[in-house]
Amino acid sequence: TGDFNACELPHLRQDCPRHSFEASSRSTYCANCFCFVCDGPAPDCQHWLTHCQATNRGPEARKWKALRR
Repeated sequence: TGDFNACELPHLRQDCPRHSFEASSRSTYCANCFCFVCDGPAPDCQHWLTHCQATNRGPEARKWKALRR
């Protein structure tokens, strides 16, 4: 339970328990981060430097949701 399990399960970059979306470089990811746009592992995203900014919350959520594959 808690943060340990969250670290071990796949999650969107915005929800990464190791690298805060607000406090760290968004291009940084852990082994279980997924790209919100591509819906695949972050290391496999060919557009990560842009997609790492994607979120399903806040004022830009609609823009990112429209780009999802």
